[in-house]
Amino acid sequence: MSQNKHLTIMVFSDELAEHKQFSISRRTIKTAVAGIAFFIVAAVSFGTLWIRAFQDRGDMSALAQENEQLRQANERYLAATMEIETKLRFFDEKTTRLATMVGVTSDAHVTGGLGGATYFDNELGRYLRTDLSLMEQHSTVVEQRLEELDEAFKVQSELLSNTPSLLPARGWLVSGFSYRVDPFTRKRSWHNGLDISCAHGTPIYAPADGVVTETGFHGGFGNLLEINHGSEIVTKYGHLSKFNVSKGQRIKRGDLIGYVGSTGRSTGPHLHYEIHQGDKAIDPLNYIIEEVKPY
Repeated sequence: MSQNKHLTIMVFSDELAEHKQFSISRRTIKTAVAGIAFFIVAAVSFGTLWIRAFQDRGDMSALAQENEQLRQANERYLAATMEIETKLRFFDEKTTRLATMVGVTSDAHVTGGLGGATYFDNELGRYLRTDLSLMEQHSTVVEQRLEELDEAFKVQSELLSNTPSLLPARGWLVSGFSYRVDPFTRKRSWHNGLDISCAHGTPIYAPADGVVTETGFHGGFGNLLEINHGSEIVTKYGHLSKFNVSKGQRIKRGDLIGYVGSTGRSTGPHLHYEIHQGDKAIDPLNYIIEEVKPY
């Protein structure tokens, strides 16, 4: 029996009482079915690719946005670290100079050895950990040096406040710490301090903190006032007309301690001013930091 290679389709009509007949080859049917199937597969494939492309485009956009945010954050971080490093260098140099001025030596220095959590395991992460670790070590060194300076300045501040660095009376320097012709004997003799010529009653101010150890009349000094400033430093003020402090009184730099006069061995109103350290007299000009006007 031979295989039928055609398919017959009959269409009947109830109204016309007739029918129509169509004959389609099997090859045509197979071709149509294959075309339809191909179209469906192509449509599905294209749709899948289009959806994936859309998703990829969205993922790429999100990734690009995230990368831009990371780039901006990295730029802000770099700018911030550069500013911090600049300030650290400034403070480091400043504290080094100050330490040198006050004679402070420090063993503080930046050492190696980095640690911390491995929150980034890439090149940027290693850079961030290294950079942050070095800045932390640098800031620790500066902090340690500042603590040392703070302690040193406390000691120095106390020493400076007790150092007689001011001229005790306004006037003109007529005799210095040197040999001179004695105004009474007319012979060459050693003068142990400064003679500051000024009007009678000129105020005398304490050149530094200390404790008054003497207020009384002492021969050629006339009315003599003495102040102990600590560290074996003593100042003496001769020929006063009047005292403004009493023995045992603690005073501060700038306090009014007396008034210029011409008591004792004196040819006119002036202040005789001496500085002693231990048993040795010292030139007061070595301590005075302001300008002294010669006569």
